Amino acid sequence: MIENTLEWIKRVNQTIDISPGVVLDVGSRENTEARGTSTSPRPLFPESTYVGIDVIAGLNVDRIISVYDLSKNFQRGSFDAVLCLHVLEHVLNIWDAVDQINWVLRKGGLLYVAIPGFGFPKHEGRKAGDANDYWRPTDEAVKEMIFNGFDILSFEHAKSRFGKHPFIHCLGVKI
Repeated sequence: MIENTLEWIKRVNQTIDISPGVVLDVGSRENTEARGTSTSPRPLFPESTYVGIDVIAGLNVDRIISVYDLSKNFQRGSFDAVLCLHVLEHVLNIWDAVDQINWVLRKGGLLYVAIPGFGFPKHEGRKAGDANDYWRPTDEAVKEMIFNGFDILSFEHAKSRFGKHPFIHCLGVKI
């Protein structure tokens, strides 16, 4: 699934000519054990200052910070783009997480979200410390709740790399 998300990011960045200055990747820890290759979007932002955060140390994690603590660790509006890729389904208090993301994203900043849709099976963490799986939003929930206060630039349905499971990609600019 992340492979399709990386392709989507590359495509929208090229189509819309996006090159943000400072990027925050929420939930940046890579699981190369399961995939055998890098799944980081970091290379898709070569001109950007890139900060990867996660609650667990690991590959592609620059700082150990919870999404709930963004406002304690970063100034308001300090990021030009925030990536939240296959993370929000693992966040128990999703509205608090969205509020924190909005705190650190500047007006005119970009929010990239990838999240499983209905029909995507529940997936538990594979090892100690991995997050549980809580949410499957509707299209309306993504557009009206997660992206409330944004102009949506890209919204699409995608499938996992084997074409079995649905997920949603959405990119919006904060207004």
